[in-house]
Amino acid sequence: MLASRKRSTPLLLAFAVVTLVILYHSSDPNRTYAQWRTSFESHSPHLAANRTLGFGAVVAVSKEGSTRRHALLQAANVTDFDITIPTQPSWTEGDVERFSNRKGESRYKGSILAWMGHQNVLRW
Repeated sequence: MLASRKRSTPLLLAFAVVTLVILYHSSDPNRTYAQWRTSFESHSPHLAANRTLGFGAVVAVSKEGSTRRHALLQAANVTDFDITIPTQPSWTEGDVERFSNRKGESRYKGSILAWMGHQNVLRW
C-alpha cells in the first residue's frame, strides 16, 4: 500500500504542474497569440505575415447576394485576412452571346457567367 502511494505522488505532482501551465497560458489568449506570432515570424522571416499574404490584394469572384459571399467575408474577418470582392456587373443576354462567340455550341449559361465574372475580376 505504501509503495502504491509513493508511485502516485510524482504522477499527481506532474499532473498538477501541467494543469497549472495550461491554465496560466490559456488565461490570456492575446498574450499567447503574441508570443506565438513573434516566435513564428522570427523563425520564418521569408513567409509573408501580412493580411494579404504578401500580395497586393487577394480578390474573390462572387456576385452580390450569393450565399457563399457572406461565409467568405465572415471567414476573412475571423482570420484577420483582407479580401476584396469587386462588384460584378449585371450581365445581359447579349453579353453572354458575345462572350460565347461560337454558334451552334451548347454551353451552360452559368458556366459562361462564371467565366465572365473571372474576366471582370482580372480587369479589375
